[in-house]
Amino acid sequence: MVALCFSCSLLSVPVEAQVKPMVETHREGCSVNASAWTELIAESMSLFKNMDQYGFEQKRANVHAQVHCLSEILTNEQVAWFHWMEVLSAFAQKDKALLGAHVRASKRVAPDMDLRSEGLVNDGHPMLQWYAFAVDEQTNGVQPLPKPTRGNVLYVDGQVSEMAPTDLPYIVQRVKGEVVEQSAFVSLGAPPPEYPLYHHPFAVGTLEPTYFMTSSIGGAVTLLTMGLASMSEKRFWNPATPNEDLQSLQRRTNTYSTLAILGGVTCLSAGFMSIYADEVAERAEFIFDTEDEAE
Repeated sequence: MVALCFSCSLLSVPVEAQVKPMVETHREGCSVNASAWTELIAESMSLFKNMDQYGFEQKRANVHAQVHCLSEILTNEQVAWFHWMEVLSAFAQKDKALLGAHVRASKRVAPDMDLRSEGLVNDGHPMLQWYAFAVDEQTNGVQPLPKPTRGNVLYVDGQVSEMAPTDLPYIVQRVKGEVVEQSAFVSLGAPPPEYPLYHHPFAVGTLEPTYFMTSSIGGAVTLLTMGLASMSEKRFWNPATPNEDLQSLQRRTNTYSTLAILGGVTCLSAGFMSIYADEVAERAEFIFDTEDEAE
């Protein structure tokens, strides 16, 4: 890797071309392996060393543009070098918050790497003071990423993870089997990229309406059959009812009563399941996840 030495005069170098990261995240007609991509980072750092700020930003923009073309899973060290490139850019822009975020992001995945040990700066460089402050600051934690569709695995900064830092930039890759399907750089404070999500066949959003509808139908059947049973019973005990109709009325009353009981049981069961649909979904999810692991 290119060894770099910087002088204090870099603070006065104007930033001529700050290019925002590209928004593409899917590999569409492009492919770059991790080593070639990391070499672009080394080239950008070499330009920064030679105080070619415009060339550095152009090369850095190329690094960002090729993130979504990555065909391999990045290693921790490769991700760390990407964050160090962003540290240099933030230093040139005099953006202490961004510099600190990328310093902590790099230390999170490669704690043994630092500015001096990797030859990025010499003793006494003003960046070291910013670096020291950044290392001492604490991150606010992590948050879960949306679960990808079955058979897909998420890598966050080169590590398998379904969690992402809440206050740090990171690179996320979605891998299916051994194929990198999607890669994206998530800048500080930006939402994660969109990708196909995993939906269980027994998700809460599916269960609750089904149970509610079943409970409603069961309740309606219960009320209707109870009314019909009551009418048949009244006719049965009515003195004006002919004797030849009594047997059929008795059978009809019994039938309606049975249907009312079944409707009531259905109503209560579905209502109970509607209330606890989230627990049912969690149990179903556990079963499906267990099957996925077995496969």
